[in-house]
Parts: sequence; C-alpha cells; structure tokens
Amino acid sequence: MKRMKVLFGNRRMMVLLTLAILVLAATALVASSASFTATSANPGNVFTAGALTISNKDTGGLSREGMTVLNLTASGMKPSETAVGTAVIKNTGSIAGTFKLTGVMDTSGGTYDAAFAHYLTLTVTEDATAIVTNKPLDTALASGVNLMGGAPWLPAAQHTYVFTVTFPNGAAGVENAYMGKSATIGLTWSAVQ
Repeated sequence: MKRMKVLFGNRRMMVLLTLAILVLAATALVASSASFTATSANPGNVFTAGALTISNKDTGGLSREGMTVLNLTASGMKPSETAVGTAVIKNTGSIAGTFKLTGVMDTSGGTYDAAFAHYLTLTVTEDATAIVTNKPLDTALASGVNLMGGAPWLPAAQHTYVFTVTFPNGAAGVENAYMGKSATIGLTWSAVQ
C-alpha cells in the first residue's frame, strides 16, 4: 500500500508538475509571440455633388430671370426698325458646363402670326461675335445654338449676348399684311455638365 501511495503520490506530483510546465510553456509562447502592428487611417471622406447654375442679368447687373431681354420688347415697329436687347449670362455654379440658347415661339397670343414671325430677322452676338446672323425669328433658335462653340464654361465664366430683331423693309406694300400682328419668342438658357 505504501508503494501505491508513493506511486500515486509521485504520479499526482507528476501530473501537477506536467500541468505547471504546460501552463508555463503556454504563457511563454503567448508572451514570446510578439509581432509588429501598424495602422493608417483616412477618416472623413466627404463627397459633395457640384452645382451647375446660371445667372441671367442685364448689363447693369440686374436680374432678368423670368423677364424679357432688356429693351427687346418692341411695339409699333415699322419696316426697317430694329429692337435690341442684351443679356449677360454667367456660370454661377461650382462645376464647368456647356451652355446652349434655345428660342421657342409663343403661339398662344391672339395676334400671333406665323408669317410675321418668319418675316422678322434675328441676329445674336456673343461677346461681339455673331453666332446667328439675319435668320428668320421663328427658326433661328428653334433647334438651339451651342454657346462658346460648345466649349465648357468654367465656374464664374460670363458672356454678353446682344439680340437684334429687325422688321425688314421689303417691296412697297408687302409689310401691309403684318400690320397689327405680333410674334413672341421665349429664350431659354441651359447648361449641361
């Protein structure tokens, strides 16, 4: 029995000693498995859409949005008379865009006359360079005209447009058919990025 006690006692001691060695080995392994670590961050990446907006003013800096082009409305025109108007268009947005001018005839008025609209001529200059020359008012801008040759306007770019509408002086009596008639054109400036 003593032998059993010694054997079991030694065995118990062996088991405890083995467990202690295993715990120490595991601790040493964890403690000695050092590694380098590093981090790098790029926080706060914000994405904001740019804006493409148009300013439509007269040469004095007053807004003409929703109004006729300054001095372009002419009543009581006679043959050989002209009406002149100016618009200053600016890219007030934060991104570049290509600009276009379109003119659409307003046929809703009771005195609108298609023949008169076709008889009147339109000339448009862009910074003193003609982009439309003596074209019939009703078709001159119907399909739109790319401004600045279609080149993008950078933010804050602005250009001056002068419109001249002429009531031509034709053969004697031809204009009699247009007495009291009218033609109204709506101008739309558009920009695309």
